[in-house]
Amino acid sequence: MNSTYLIIDHHGVLYAVDARAVRELIWLPELTPAEEFPPFVPGIFNLRGKIVPVIDLDIRFGHTSGRYSISDVVVIIQIENSLVGLIVNEAIQVETVAQEAIDIPPEMALENAAPQKLLSGEIKLENGIAMIINVANLIKHGGAAGVSPEIEDYSTPAIHPAFPPDAEPSDKIIFRERALGLRRKTEEQNLSGFMPFAVIRMNGEHFAMDLNLILEFTNLKSMTPVPCCPSQSLF
Repeated sequence: MNSTYLIIDHHGVLYAVDARAVRELIWLPELTPAEEFPPFVPGIFNLRGKIVPVIDLDIRFGHTSGRYSISDVVVIIQIENSLVGLIVNEAIQVETVAQEAIDIPPEMALENAAPQKLLSGEIKLENGIAMIINVANLIKHGGAAGVSPEIEDYSTPAIHPAFPPDAEPSDKIIFRERALGLRRKTEEQNLSGFMPFAVIRMNGEHFAMDLNLILEFTNLKSMTPVPCCPSQSLF
């Protein structure tokens, strides 16, 4: 049986999120600091009328938070009726994975394994190993469901600074504009006269292609020269 995952890159480490839980990907916006959330939730934002808490994966996994960038992405996931965002450096691709490509370490398979496990297995990919994020536990212990005092002690929460705390003034303007744009509900936006484009980058330059003409995006693994064709034609 095959499963589908969104493969993400965060500080050079590959993670996998169950694609069925992913609702959309957005550029990281300005976040509003919120009290009564654990320290790994740097803030919340308004996504078309819904308040979404955002998780910093670095802090969630017990590491020091890195510098936020305008190139960071927020993966919006849904568990039951809750929406939660995950800050990552890059969303790479959606991968269909065969069951035999997934390993579950012995300690994760034990019946008495800790219930707050944040990883549920590992996927063997051609370009490395991706660790599967247990989205349900990621949210249960401090996400949209709130703090669980019997599991972790947040009686003295850290003071949340303005987000992002160390961004350049020009970047702060971009973060703010993104947050303002995400507040608008889709039905309130007049999309008549607009055309969808896919923006691609090649040799440092950006190009736009009509999205209606694109069938799919895929990684180019190898090319075979074809006789009697122009030198630019490779298959």
